[in-house]
Parts: sequence; C-alpha cells; structure tokens
Amino acid sequence: MRVLYSFVVDAQPRFVLESQIFLRTILAAGVPPRDIVAQVTARSGDVGKSLATRFGVRALELPLGPDGAYCNKINQLFTLGDADFDVLMACDTDLAIIRPVDPVATVDRVRAKRVDQENPPLAVLEQIREFLGFARQPALAAPGCSPQAVTYALNCNGGVLLIPRQFMRPLGEAWLGYATRLAEHRQLLQKWVNHIDQVSWAFAMLQLQLPFEELPVEYNFPTNLARRIPPGTYAQPVVLHYHRALDKRGRLRLSGVRLVDRSIREANSHLGGAPAMSSFHGRWVLPAAAVLLALATVAGALGAHAFAGHWSASRLNIYDTAVRYQFYQSLGLLVMGVLFRGLPPDNLTSAGRIAVQGLVSAPGALFAGIIAFCGSLYALSLGSPPWVGILTPFGGALLIVGWLVFACCIWRV
Repeated sequence: MRVLYSFVVDAQPRFVLESQIFLRTILAAGVPPRDIVAQVTARSGDVGKSLATRFGVRALELPLGPDGAYCNKINQLFTLGDADFDVLMACDTDLAIIRPVDPVATVDRVRAKRVDQENPPLAVLEQIREFLGFARQPALAAPGCSPQAVTYALNCNGGVLLIPRQFMRPLGEAWLGYATRLAEHRQLLQKWVNHIDQVSWAFAMLQLQLPFEELPVEYNFPTNLARRIPPGTYAQPVVLHYHRALDKRGRLRLSGVRLVDRSIREANSHLGGAPAMSSFHGRWVLPAAAVLLALATVAGALGAHAFAGHWSASRLNIYDTAVRYQFYQSLGLLVMGVLFRGLPPDNLTSAGRIAVQGLVSAPGALFAGIIAFCGSLYALSLGSPPWVGILTPFGGALLIVGWLVFACCIWRV
C-alpha cells in the first residue's frame, strides 16, 4: 500500500517556513520524495515550486478554494489524477512528521481525528445543518480536549486526513460543494468562519456515509494543547500539529509534557538553522520601518511649520537632530527588511547559517535605538525633565551595536 503525502504552499512567508519544517521532518522520517507532493497556489509564484525542487519533491499547481484561504486544501483531491498511490494523506502545512503514517492508513476507510475543542459550538453546527437540509442530528461526541463539550462525531480536524483513493472524487465534490455554499453564507459560521473547511468536511461525510474510523491523537497531535490531553491516553506523537507554536529560530516550542517533547526534540534536530526561518521572524521589520519613516515625515513638517519661529534655536536644534536621525536610521531599518526578504534559502555553510540567525538581532537593536535616542530628544525638546537625556546615549549605543552586528553577520553570510 502506497501513501501519498500532500500539502499546500501559499504566498505568506509563514507557509514557506512551515513547508520547510514539513519537508525536513518528513524526509528525515524516511518518506521518499516520490511520495510527497507540494500543492502550490498561483499567488505563491515561483517560491513554492523552487522550494519543492530544492527538496526533490513534486510540485503541482493548486487552484484556490471558495474562500481563497482555509478551503484551498480541498482541491488537493482533484490534482492527483495521474499519480500512483492507494491512500492520500491531505495535510495542513503546520505539521512535523516523525514517522510515516502507513501503519494507520487503510484502503477501505477514511480516517481523521475529531476536533480538539468545540469549534464551532454545537448550536452553530445545528443552524448550519438546518440550512443545508439535513433532517436528523448526527451522532455526537466530546471534542478531544474538551470532555465536557459536545460536537458532531464527524467534526474532524483538517490537519491530517487519510483518504483512500477510491473515495477522493466523490468526497472532494461533496466537500467542495458544501464549502462553496457556506462561503456564500459565511454569516452562518459567525466568528468561526476559519473552520469552514472542517465543517464542510463533516457534512460531506454525513451526506456520503463513507466508512470512517477515527485517527489516534498521536497521528495529529496538537502540541499547543498538550497539557489538556490526559496523560496515559496516547502513545508518543507521530505527527505534530504545532499551530504556529514556534520559537524565534523557527523551531517547535516545547510543550512541557515529557512524552510530547521527546517528539518535538526529534523534529527540531532535523531543522538546523534554516535561514528562511529568520526571514519569517523578521517580517515585522519592513512595516516598522515604514511607520517610523511616516512619523519622521510628520515630525519634520511640524518642526518646519508649527515650531519654527516659536522655539529657541537650541530647542529647534535638538528637535531637528531627532528628526534627522529617525530618517537616517529608519532608512537603514528599511534596508535590513529588504535584506530579510532576499536571504538565500538553504545553500549556506554552517557559519553562514549562524550569521543569518545573528541578523535577527540587528534590526531589533536598531529599532530600540531609534525609540530611545530619537524619543528622548523629542521629549527634551518638548520640555521633559533633564533626566530623560540619560536615554540618549543609551539609544545611541544601541544604534551602534545594531549596525556592528549587521556588519559582522552580513560579512559571513
């Protein structure tokens, strides 16, 4: 029996990071590249295709789903017509795979794990059921991490779906049909619209009455909820669903549960220091630089038109110094932000990777220096107590440190 592992690469920087985590861990788990497919949306451009090429896996173009976001995964069921496999594992991108899932894949039953929490609440599901024309309430069960709550037994988390090939076409058509209807009437989902894909899945399964068996929690384990799952009820996790629970280095955060952390450490051991992770965590730099430049423009206009002629020359000089330094340093921050977008992917030496990780601290020091140095000068010019001036040399030192770190690290990349 052959399992094909399929995941989606979209345009946001976090999907590039998550795709690297997915590919590094699944390949380290022993899954051959020929059994992995990257489903690349058009808006990701060449990023997704080049990522697939770098890791030696197949890339397919994926049409967007009805909502252009959460339902994109549905179209995975329609793009694999020429592939040779028995069971599709349709994956969310934010997974780290420790072992192949072949032991729990079957050719005669769909397998998935029930949702962890009551999302959406039963009352919302019932309103949707009536709207879609289902006469009877389906079987109910408790969500995995909320034993006191109730949801549909087929309300499943979409992170891992094991679908036999024979069921892909009918399930895909029904799933897409319900997703399209709910996308047109998204008010039915209220604030739980981000669960449109799993709700559509539940009603597609209810309509088709396909044979179903629940997946053990260790094959779609929510690391962010590890403490809420009773110990002793699961084995060591095989598939980690980390839900953006990453540290600044782009590694999975520990959960505080020993058995789970054993798998997390194993996953992290395969991640190394991929430079693209730095770009993900540095995505704040460009917006911050733009805001600082806008504020500097406003401050300069105020100095030229509102304060000139009313303030003393020394007071205006302090204010103008703050404006000039904010402009210069913010432009530098802008350059750093552009650099983060263009970091080389994976073809660096180990020293180069360490240097790229060091670059993460440079814009942080620069940003803090701008706030302390320029902010204290603004405050002094506006009549603050003299002790505020203590921050000025401290901010200047941060600016110097930021540029030195930048110079040192960029030399080694």
